[in-house]
Amino acid sequence: MKLENFSQFLTITENVPTELANYPQWVSWSGTLGENGKTRKIPISPKSGRFAQTNASGSWGTFEEAVEFSREHNLPGIGFVFSEHDDFVGIDFDDCIDSATGAVESEVLEVIQRLDTYTEISPSGRGIHVIAKGKLPAGSRKAGKVEIYDDRRFFTITGKSFNGTPAEVREKQNEIREVYQKLFA
Repeated sequence: MKLENFSQFLTITENVPTELANYPQWVSWSGTLGENGKTRKIPISPKSGRFAQTNASGSWGTFEEAVEFSREHNLPGIGFVFSEHDDFVGIDFDDCIDSATGAVESEVLEVIQRLDTYTEISPSGRGIHVIAKGKLPAGSRKAGKVEIYDDRRFFTITGKSFNGTPAEVREKQNEIREVYQKLFA
């Protein structure tokens, strides 16, 4: 597997919510170019430099360790690992931003407005990550271009805040349940 070379560090660290930064659930990441032309993101342990595992906390580090390791090794950024030991939920919308106009799909905008929590643009510039506090009901985690997780997954974190959304991660249990039902029912 050949990892891509990146010329710049993509994370705006000062925009990363303190609530996330305080958890020792961080990895660095690199990528491989998939058959579909998309970058597959690979979590890297900031402690060992080996592949990190989303179910093995020993391969994670602090926010500071992940930032430092990524910069020292010319990696594009950092990622947060969702775990049973936190109350965070991440929603990943792929290819929802029109690269020509910057317009976001209306259904995605509805979710962003409904959750009213920390939201950022993904590394590709074509996706959206929404992070809230809460827990998911049992059931599917992926449908089409949408994935939603609260455990055993990592999200790349860019710190590229989406227009006018809160800078902090907010408690949104009821809204998460509603959004989950809408997206996965």
